[in-house]
Amino acid sequence: MKRVAIITIILIFGSANLFISGCASGGFKDKNRSLRAEIRDMEAAQKKDKADMYMELGAAYTKARDFKSAINAYKESLELDPHNAEAHYNLGLLYQRYQENTKKALYHFDRFLKLNQSPKEEREVKYLIRMLNSGRDWDSLY
Repeated sequence: MKRVAIITIILIFGSANLFISGCASGGFKDKNRSLRAEIRDMEAAQKKDKADMYMELGAAYTKARDFKSAINAYKESLELDPHNAEAHYNLGLLYQRYQENTKKALYHFDRFLKLNQSPKEEREVKYLIRMLNSGRDWDSLY
């Protein structure tokens, strides 16, 4: 029994010395930094994938004319990816067309303009904003 205890103590101190020498040489810290970066990248990719799934769910709900669920799905997508211009655009349309909430529609159209990279879509949204600000009826826009 004493031999097992002595061997265990030797192994523990030997491992501790290896660990300490690894830390001192910077190898452990470099490996730790590298692993943490990998984990962050994986988490970001998973978050983006989940946001994309909510976007698809929002589109499916819109197609099924379940607009309240579509709005909730797009909002979930934005929780995961707040810089998603398409989600803001879709929310703007849904809030105006089906909830008749011009204030929320304008907010999301404005966010879309700040995030979007497409000039064609930008022109369309600027037109919608001008019409909504003028107080025109949504149905008269199309």
